[in-house]
Amino acid sequence: MTDSVIEARDLRRSYSGGFEAVRGVSFSVARGEVFALLGTNGAGKTSTVELLEGLAAPSGGQVRVLGLDPYARRTEVRPRTGVMLQEGGFPSDLSVTETVRMWGGVTTGARPAAEVLELVGLAAWSSVRVKQLSGGERRRLDLALALLGRPEVLFLDEPTT
Repeated sequence: MTDSVIEARDLRRSYSGGFEAVRGVSFSVARGEVFALLGTNGAGKTSTVELLEGLAAPSGGQVRVLGLDPYARRTEVRPRTGVMLQEGGFPSDLSVTETVRMWGGVTTGARPAAEVLELVGLAAWSSVRVKQLSGGERRRLDLALALLGRPEVLFLDEPTT
């Protein structure tokens, strides 16, 4: 493994019944680099990202995030990463600021709500209820929550949406 922030070598993930969703994937991501996994539905993108996030152990190969095994050392890796899910699913009756403060309560070293909302261009929507946001504004809220803990590595699921 090198000094990259993400390293995957011959990464594999199999599911029950022998289905192999990830078959020998290798790549590295340098600090400051934007890296995307592209492919058709069922190509193993989400399975690969779940391995990188430490949500599952690989069936084979090796993965390192910030030099650590993200599954075995999740408690050390998780506070240093941010994850923007495809759909946040936050309570719709909370305001944007209330949502950020709620999420900040469970985030290590969280930025102040006003700072992260300014960062993603949602400061003017701070008192708006989540249910009143447009789709694009909701995506910015999802990004704000992923950036809340000042991550060294940011994972974006379906970033083109």
